[in-house]
Amino acid sequence: MGRLSSSRWMSFFVLTIVLIIVVISFSPSLKNGFVNWDDEGHLLNNSAIRGLDFKHLKEIFQQRINTIYLPLTLLTFAIEYHFFGFNPFVYHLNNLLFHLIVTVLVFIFFRRIGATIMAASFATLLFGIHPMRVESVAWITERKDVVYAFFYMLALVCYYRHIAAVSQNRGKEKDNYSYGYLVLTTLLGSLSMLAKPMALSLPSILLLSDWFRKRKFSMEILVEKIPLVIMIGAVGWITYEQQARIPQNTLLGGFMTWVWSFIFYLRQFLLPFFLVPIYRLPKPVSIFHATYFLSILAFIMVLCVLWRFRKNRWVIFAFFFYFFSIFFLLRFDDSDINVVADRFMYLPSLGPCLLLGLFFEHWLFVAQGRKRGEKISMIVGVVLFFLVFSFKTFQQCRVWKNGESLWRHQLLFFPNEWLALNNLANAYLEGATYQQSLKEYRQKVQNSQQSSYTLNLDISSVNRMEYLIQFYKKAIQSHPQYRDAHFNLAKLYRDLGRFPDAIEFYKRCVEVEPMDHDAYYNLGRIYQQVDDPRKAIEAFAQAIRTSPDEEFIYIDVIRAYSQALEADESKILYQQARSKVLQAYQSLAKSPQAATPMRLWTYYRYNGQDVKAVESLQKAIDLNPDYVQALYDLESML
Repeated sequence: MGRLSSSRWMSFFVLTIVLIIVVISFSPSLKNGFVNWDDEGHLLNNSAIRGLDFKHLKEIFQQRINTIYLPLTLLTFAIEYHFFGFNPFVYHLNNLLFHLIVTVLVFIFFRRIGATIMAASFATLLFGIHPMRVESVAWITERKDVVYAFFYMLALVCYYRHIAAVSQNRGKEKDNYSYGYLVLTTLLGSLSMLAKPMALSLPSILLLSDWFRKRKFSMEILVEKIPLVIMIGAVGWITYEQQARIPQNTLLGGFMTWVWSFIFYLRQFLLPFFLVPIYRLPKPVSIFHATYFLSILAFIMVLCVLWRFRKNRWVIFAFFFYFFSIFFLLRFDDSDINVVADRFMYLPSLGPCLLLGLFFEHWLFVAQGRKRGEKISMIVGVVLFFLVFSFKTFQQCRVWKNGESLWRHQLLFFPNEWLALNNLANAYLEGATYQQSLKEYRQKVQNSQQSSYTLNLDISSVNRMEYLIQFYKKAIQSHPQYRDAHFNLAKLYRDLGRFPDAIEFYKRCVEVEPMDHDAYYNLGRIYQQVDDPRKAIEAFAQAIRTSPDEEFIYIDVIRAYSQALEADESKILYQQARSKVLQAYQSLAKSPQAATPMRLWTYYRYNGQDVKAVESLQKAIDLNPDYVQALYDLESML
């Protein structure tokens, strides 16, 4: 009894030390803000998280972000927004708290599988402060990593309780105590899947745990996992049906890509000193490319080590924990920017962490025959190892401070990364200094157009705007089919009053993406400004043709025509065009019951029925108090 109590106190003590070190390592993240990489889609521009009523909850559980189904993660955002709005400190704090809880569960898991306190402490500390954790903790969007890991680890801990209960009742009638933990495992595994589809690996990890704990293979072991497989499979299909991968052109090319991604994560784990948000697949994919040749050699070495220690259950368990956890993310294609990413290693790293924890323990305390000086040197070496990793994590958290720091860091290593070039320009443009320069530039352009004076611009304003223009142009040069860079450059030219340049790049947008309604609409607005109604009408018509069933496009076009007529009612072409669009817009509603309040408002507003228009707007606001456009329109009419 005394020994058990002593063991618990020792576990509590070392775990407390581990958590303190983790908090210190990730403390810079608490000062970070949002970044312009998916934070908009998940949070800032996501209407689904703006409430906790039935309507918003329904939208959360029907929504996919970037084709990924993660309603539980979005629900945590909705709760935070309900109480704190968009306070970045709260989101970062909760990310860190989730990570700390996962770290505790990792320690409990290592102890459950039989690791000593010392080995579990080393492995848990390594998991907690490893620099590859930064992307999952310091990036608000990656809340899904820490939430799915939270439920995943709870499921594993419960499953080991189930195994222990089954083992104790071997030969006896099975009791509800054992199956209660099995039900909990299924429930928690399903919740993990609702946070992020990487939980798809859980059934295979449970089977690996059965093998590790020497459970006799039987049909019962498979049957008890069927409910979890069904639940995980159903949720996983929602995401993976849209993420089918197309292999490289040749079987050899696909194999080399797969091997490279397999080795990439192990290399990053052992040498985490080169960490960026975006990694590209090395080109060309060929055995004669040094990267692929060395990856294949490293893969063969891993297989040789695995064969050498094939009778060591700890080594086999650790390896296959990594392999099964990362398997669904090992790539044989180059279909998107997320070929590999540091965040994908969040839970799969438990395998390598366990191996290094066992190695450190054996090296420092188990191996015999070492002199006192050698042991002191080894202890100092291990301490330095953890200090270096902790410091790297501390530094890497600062990289995620905001969009500017993030994309500058990316471009330090990959100066031609087109996504980073585009996003860095966007981040600069959001800053107060650049906004002021843009305002000054535009104002002077407008003044020069209204008078005979020569355009005289402040050199600093010109330099800042040209600086941004070069970022967008370099992004286009690196990736000519990158639509966003074309669109953003066209928008910048429009905002600067350089309409011929804006028209050129909006046209390039629709060459890259022929169904780009935003580009067509903005093209129409510019033609309005340069007083070319025929081209404006054609551009607006094309915007509607790209998405004839989308209500907002009709509303935007009707507003554009109405604004032009408010400035000059004599423009007959705009009057005729607006009448046609209004008629087409009303045909969307097959009956008065099918007409939305905003649809009715548009019809009434531009047909002179202002009283009914106001009533429609008020109804729209009653249905959705956060409908910003309806609130704005109502204010303009009252």
